[in-house]
Amino acid sequence: MSGRGIDWESIVSERVSDWVNRLDKDWPPAAKPTRVFNIAKSIEYLGIDIMTHLSFGYPLGFVETNTDLYSYLRMFHEKIPLATYLSILLEINTLKSWIANFPWLFNKLVPTADDAEGFGKLMGISKDLVEQRLKPSTDPRRDMLGSFLEHGISPTVAQRELMTFIFAGSDTTATATQATLLAIISNPLIYQTLQKEIDQAVSGGAVSSPIRHSEANNLPYLLGCVREGLRMFPPTAELSERMTPPEGDTIQGYKIPGGVFIGLNVRGIQRHKVYGEDVDIYQPERWLEVDSEHLVEMTKTLDLVFGYGDTKCLGYSLAQMTISKIIFELLRKFDVVTTNPFKPWVSKCYGLFFQSDFNVRLIRRKERTTPEAALDGANKFIAASISQRGLSSKGTTHHGKGSPRVDSLL
Repeated sequence: MSGRGIDWESIVSERVSDWVNRLDKDWPPAAKPTRVFNIAKSIEYLGIDIMTHLSFGYPLGFVETNTDLYSYLRMFHEKIPLATYLSILLEINTLKSWIANFPWLFNKLVPTADDAEGFGKLMGISKDLVEQRLKPSTDPRRDMLGSFLEHGISPTVAQRELMTFIFAGSDTTATATQATLLAIISNPLIYQTLQKEIDQAVSGGAVSSPIRHSEANNLPYLLGCVREGLRMFPPTAELSERMTPPEGDTIQGYKIPGGVFIGLNVRGIQRHKVYGEDVDIYQPERWLEVDSEHLVEMTKTLDLVFGYGDTKCLGYSLAQMTISKIIFELLRKFDVVTTNPFKPWVSKCYGLFFQSDFNVRLIRRKERTTPEAALDGANKFIAASISQRGLSSKGTTHHGKGSPRVDSLL
């Protein structure tokens, strides 16, 4: 992945700030009836806008319109299951390579830049942008496309790389964010500890608005929550196969012949004993309570979520920065509560994970009702009710005493 000269953080910060501000603007006051908010879909929209802004120099507008533009997500969710099943059959890949020699047939089976919706529509947008950037009158742009062209990558390869960048980056980052958020709000002690760290950082002037990546790295509990989210719920379950060399290899004492595909069980590796005995428990504290040498081993193991070696995902740092910003800024402004604690979401795995019905209620923290305020409101309600019945709140009613108060009954 190229990208030298791009201010990654400014773009991510701009998109996250816009998302949170729109939630703040559109969300009804606390006094209004509860509204169900599918935050899984909203985070997916945000993920696509971040990746397209980094790629094209502007977001496509999923967040602004609150819409699945070009039916991209719908078609993505429909097509990926079959594609994943077929991808593990090597014979299918061989057949696909053969069919590619016949463009008239190949274009009927895969998305193309002429499609009106779905992945093909994004290919068309990318193709048009590439052609526009190649015009002599066009000024260089500080985005992924501009970086690719500046470094001599051909237009065709640049277009293909952009699609991979958007496709791979938006879904996996969204899944990791959704999973981390659910884990936090499902555990009151973890939620309170993180909220306290956020509040102290804000009140102490230790963070900007939005938070910078360097500042987030100084918040150990936030980092622990993000790392633990990635450990507990790796955003991909694909095998990430590697082929053994012609002479074969030996893995933990097992001799493997040459030319054999070896798959990596990412989720299994993230239950390794390097993390301790309670590996099936979401526990951010595990990242804070170990010595530096052990932390290095844990971090190396966690890095395998994003692959290893030449094929390791180069967007690892971008993903961690994005997740930290989203979690921090969301919880800085809102309390987040699941509307159905018995079934907080629906998650399906087809190599990639698709979350739906992650329904929450947002409560602006500045509008939060304290116990004292709730009690005062109840007393006013009782007084108003008595007054409507023609009785004075100061008069003698119940056994010669004044109007009952909630706090007198507690």
